[in-house]
Amino acid sequence: ISHSVNYLADKAKLLDIGAGPCEIMAIMSKLGYQCTAFDDFADQWLAESDNKSKLLSFAKSMNVNIEVVDYETFPFKKGSFDMIMLNDVLEHLHDSPRELLNDAIECIRPGGFLFVTVPSVVNLRKRVSVFLGQTNLPDYDTYFWYPDPWRGPVREYTKRDLKKMVHYLGLEIKELKGCHHMLERVPKNLRLIYKFITWILPNTKDTWMLIAKKPDNWMPQRSLSKEKFDEIMANTKMENRRKSILIN
Repeated sequence: ISHSVNYLADKAKLLDIGAGPCEIMAIMSKLGYQCTAFDDFADQWLAESDNKSKLLSFAKSMNVNIEVVDYETFPFKKGSFDMIMLNDVLEHLHDSPRELLNDAIECIRPGGFLFVTVPSVVNLRKRVSVFLGQTNLPDYDTYFWYPDPWRGPVREYTKRDLKKMVHYLGLEIKELKGCHHMLERVPKNLRLIYKFITWILPNTKDTWMLIAKKPDNWMPQRSLSKEKFDEIMANTKMENRRKSILIN
């Protein structure tokens, strides 16, 4: 998150979509930014021990504006934010992020920024787990017993995925790199080795961080012509066929 301040003027307006416990907006508010947290606040932990009321009180005490998702409208004016953040959100979506991201970018001022973090589906820890015959998905116990609806990760990302996403959205990449957000999942006695390997191979870090700029002439692209869609599908099939030949 510290990277985001390099792109922000004093008292910039920030929106955190999927803000969760609001800790990021609380920190940014303390740094002098105008912060809004946008979430449905429906995670399981918020239904316990009056946690939701405690969270809302905490946000208010930190001068963080709260907006609750109603799934009907995106309740913000166009061009009203200097930066919109989605931290560990996109991987939880069951459908394409296209509509959500276009709605979000419409609310960024021209020249403003989209800030995204997502877990890497090919990070070092997951590569080792798969090599050892384990899963790179959420543990099955959690998945099996989680009360409906499932709110865990659905589709995690690679660097190439994020480059394509930015291209389709018509944004300009300012930063796209790996970072450490989940070191606690690495056994303590292996962390030094893990850090060393990921320092040599930064694309194997656990999380991707993306900062993309909205151009002045940006226009949303919410759909493709049938011809363009068919072209993309044909290219995808051809690419998958080449990969299959190389593997075999």
